[in-house]
Amino acid sequence: MYYTDKLESLKDIFGSKEVSIEVDRLVVDGRTYPVVDDVIILLDPRQYPESLKGQGGLSERPSHFAEDIQFTFGEEWKEFSEILEEHKRDFSRYFDLVDVSGFSRFRVCDLGCGSGRWSHF
Repeated sequence: MYYTDKLESLKDIFGSKEVSIEVDRLVVDGRTYPVVDDVIILLDPRQYPESLKGQGGLSERPSHFAEDIQFTFGEEWKEFSEILEEHKRDFSRYFDLVDVSGFSRFRVCDLGCGSGRWSHF
């Protein structure tokens, strides 16, 4: 399971004392969060998309899952994995409305965001 060796980080991220991982769920201080394809679903169950609703829907892959898109998205970040000086310029333009100077004292999660270049800066 992907999160097995990340429990201490998850405790820190959730600000909790008790975190455990099961086959298809994460349990944080007694609250259960489904895990689908190694993604922790933090939505309120009333907000689940149709692909996750229903009996057993959280452990099954959605019928519209497109493996080719997931594969090519991952391959893109293998191809463009370097963090370049020009990305620093782009970062300052993208995040010019956010005061990021105070972020160094926080843990920031950059999840599902390609190579993580923005979290680097």
